Amino acid sequence: MCFGATYYIDATNGNVSNTGLSPEYPWKTIAQVNSKSFSPGDSILFKKGETWRETLTVPSSGSADNVITFGAYGTGAKPIISGSNLIKAGWSKDSQNIWKSTVTTQPTIVYFNGERGTLVAAKANITSEFKWFWASNVLYVWAPSGITPSAYYINPGIEAGDRNQAIRTNDKSYVIVDGITARDGNENNGATVNVGSVSVTGIVFQNCVIERGAHTGIGLKGSTTAASVTIDHCTIQNNGGWGIWFDQTYTTATVSNSIITGNGWASAADDQQYGGIQGYLGNVNIYSNTIYDNVLGTANATNESHGIYTLVDIAIANIY
Repeated sequence: MCFGATYYIDATNGNVSNTGLSPEYPWKTIAQVNSKSFSPGDSILFKKGETWRETLTVPSSGSADNVITFGAYGTGAKPIISGSNLIKAGWSKDSQNIWKSTVTTQPTIVYFNGERGTLVAAKANITSEFKWFWASNVLYVWAPSGITPSAYYINPGIEAGDRNQAIRTNDKSYVIVDGITARDGNENNGATVNVGSVSVTGIVFQNCVIERGAHTGIGLKGSTTAASVTIDHCTIQNNGGWGIWFDQTYTTATVSNSIITGNGWASAADDQQYGGIQGYLGNVNIYSNTIYDNVLGTANATNESHGIYTLVDIAIANIY
């Protein structure tokens, strides 16, 4: 094992012209990370308490002996990589208590001060806070008369889904993602965290929070030769679809010591059988997890909604 370089990213105090090689001279954007070719053993650290509204697309693979780590530094809350944009400016009154702002990407999720909003069928149905409607590149929301949405919703404000994923491993191998919050994937049939679709191996998500996506929390695309994918000590919560979805049978995979809860709320809209963990679970070890309240309170959910559900698979899943 060798020790590689360490890169620091600070959304507030960073600069695109910095080297990124010390906390005093950090990079600023995830775009800088995505465009860099890293070497096995390198670490890329995001400052705690900061938020990036970009997609992390892992640009390089590590090796079996020297992984590439995406982690955190400093003190405070986990760094956040978000698929949503904060809509602060550009609000104008449409009628009465309905306000509008230009939003060119159709959002599938909108959050108001962290509260998931309710999509209504027409702007006339926006009769109270947290309701929203989008049409022709315009987002409509409710706010009290005489108060703009940016003044009424301030912590952090109105967040509208924009990017399909927060993190994509991009078919890279021997990568660890440690201590990061990924949220607000906007893709209606995708995942906030997307793990590659070829023969990836050595992918680890640990101590992470994956939350608030329009559909799946972590989507493991995989293939029959993909191996050694691990999700450990993570919280996967409040995603519209499955908490974790295995799209193919892996050679080996593990989900352990994690909390999986509050997923599947989109069942109320599309009548799907969502839940905690689903897919081709052959060769998957699932143990010491807390899985509860998935698809809770969604009236249209089918009777196949579940905590863990394995599709037809010739391989054995170990669940304990």
